[in-house]
Amino acid sequence: MISSDFRHNYSPLELALYDEDLGAVQRLLAPRDECGFPTLDLNGWYGGDVTPTALKFAIMRVERVNVPIIQALLQVRDNQGYPVIDVNAQDFLGRTVIADVLYKKMPIRVKRELLQSFLDLRGPKGELIVNLRCDACDEEYTLLYDAFLTRDIHCLRMLLDARLANGERALNVNQRVGGWRTGLTLLDFAQQKDSPWYKYNQELVDAIKAAGGLNSGEVSNEQGRRFQPTDVFRPLPFALIALLTEQPRR
Repeated sequence: MISSDFRHNYSPLELALYDEDLGAVQRLLAPRDECGFPTLDLNGWYGGDVTPTALKFAIMRVERVNVPIIQALLQVRDNQGYPVIDVNAQDFLGRTVIADVLYKKMPIRVKRELLQSFLDLRGPKGELIVNLRCDACDEEYTLLYDAFLTRDIHCLRMLLDARLANGERALNVNQRVGGWRTGLTLLDFAQQKDSPWYKYNQELVDAIKAAGGLNSGEVSNEQGRRFQPTDVFRPLPFALIALLTEQPRR
């Protein structure tokens, strides 16, 4: 909750997200233009212009992640059936909502539920919306490494098994974690037996190997690179929507 002394600094949607008020969020999302777009910008900068999209704000800037509110944001669609919220948006560090969910402290069951909700998000023709390759913070800590650090086999497998629309694996299991600074692969980290932050888990090691994971000595420079994003779905910018619909926005 936000102190009454500071509530005037926040927009109505930010306050509703902070207060975990699902009813208020739904009321704010209800007004739409003739194309089905909300009359408030869900993909603007929130929290003093430091958090892109209301979705990232609802995950990273609130004390406790509220799953029904996240689902309400994901369910907002235009008249053609496309999600309005930009699930592939990056913050200043290049991190997407997938990285946010893996990084933020929350119950594992909530991490699993949110990850599955993002990966299941589809367009009106069944096309994938989330593109895991959009997370540009991979130069330091890859999404697979973040999933590995949860120590949860379900979170890790969801990302190991994730595919693009063309069937390719979304993420490179052999991308070097930390870039060339460490030179280590995900399998190298998983096979460490004496670490203060990680207890060896054979199930995680087996899952990484099953997905094609190799040790750094077996990986060429090309094999250790990050997969580049292609065919990324991005909603129409709010300013363009205003021009197309000629409706007052806020």
